Amino acid sequence: MRVRILAVGTRMPVWVKTAYEDYTHRLRKQLRIVLEELPVGKSKLEEEKRFLERVGDDYLVALDEHGKSRTTLEVSKWLGERMQDGSDLCFVIGGPDGLGPAILKQASWRWSLSALTFPHAMVRVLLAEQLYRAHSVLHNHPYHRERRKSTEGVDESRTRTTPSCIAARVSVTPAPSIVRPHRRAARRDPGRHR
Repeated sequence: MRVRILAVGTRMPVWVKTAYEDYTHRLRKQLRIVLEELPVGKSKLEEEKRFLERVGDDYLVALDEHGKSRTTLEVSKWLGERMQDGSDLCFVIGGPDGLGPAILKQASWRWSLSALTFPHAMVRVLLAEQLYRAHSVLHNHPYHRERRKSTEGVDESRTRTTPSCIAARVSVTPAPSIVRPHRRAARRDPGRHR
């Protein structure tokens, strides 16, 4: 399976490169991600033409603020299905003006990472992190900690159950640790008497 990210913009700040490479480096053995940077075009149509030339028959995902958002578990399930299919993936991140209508029409999935608008440089980092997170869910890696709601509305990730002989659920909060002064410190305290 081949994963490519086609992104408009070639001069990224150091923090973007560092963060992006951190996540893709973690995935390098299981899921190799290749970033192809395209220079900003004179128009959205020019950028779209360059995207369409490079996409080919890959499963196309357009990162679009008006697209459909998914939960982490949904993205993980989707990634697992694509890995089973052996589909090559191509993620497209547009320039300052977004993506053209032809690329959006060709996309199998228009993915909105958030209702917020992000700088295009940050989208690379967020995409790499979400792919790493989805992959870690598939392989039961502890990076992602899903909070599950029980039928009673209790956040199960923060509760412990009592022994099975007691039927009720009890929420247990750890007691604060008791700090005892060191013996020498207690002796030095002139206001303290034995």
